[in-house]
Amino acid sequence: MAENPNYEQLNQNLKKLEKNGFKEKQAQKMLKRKITELDSFINNIPDMAWIKDENSRFIAVNKAFGEAVGWDQDALINQTCEICFGKEEAKKFREDDLKVMKGRRQKVIEEKIIDSQDKGVWLETVKSPILDNSGKAIGTVGISRDISKRKRAEEKLQQAHNGLERMVKARTAELEQANAQLMLEIEERKQAQKKASYEQSLMQALLNNIPDYVYFKDKNRRFVSASNFFCDLFGCSME
Repeated sequence: MAENPNYEQLNQNLKKLEKNGFKEKQAQKMLKRKITELDSFINNIPDMAWIKDENSRFIAVNKAFGEAVGWDQDALINQTCEICFGKEEAKKFREDDLKVMKGRRQKVIEEKIIDSQDKGVWLETVKSPILDNSGKAIGTVGISRDISKRKRAEEKLQQAHNGLERMVKARTAELEQANAQLMLEIEERKQAQKKASYEQSLMQALLNNIPDYVYFKDKNRRFVSASNFFCDLFGCSME
């Protein structure tokens, strides 16, 4: 049969319980303070931020996220992305979450979503795994930044680049066509010169062998060409 504790033992147990109770109160106070600090921090981030559990359910979301999707922050807790983005988008987000948790590595994603005003918004999202003390992934934390202005600027730049590329292609085609035409003209001139040279050779052969007095003059009555028979008549060469 166990002995009943004496006064000293009871007093020590009481002090131990009071000490443990004090520590528990201090831990609860510290935990409450940390939660308040986290809540203050996450709600003052200008970008959208959230924390999800391993089943992709929201544990915490900040004010910017709630405003972007058109939902109250508290209403999103324990919900999945399906409630604010639809089944298809939620499925894609879930796949990303699983990849981040499985790989235990941060992932940066650029994606276009439809916000609460039915406008297309480009987001740059950084997702990171949440690991417990053993290194197991137990959720994800994400921060999304609106990069719509940058994307619009990139699109305009791309459009300008495409326009310039089209102009270059059109100008190149024009130059190629002009070059082809010039090459054709050069070839035609070469053929014409070849033909003229051949005809001149024939004419000269005729003048050298015809037994008649043949000559050619320009409009100023100067000799241009003559037959050998004609040159011999005056006792001079063609030159």
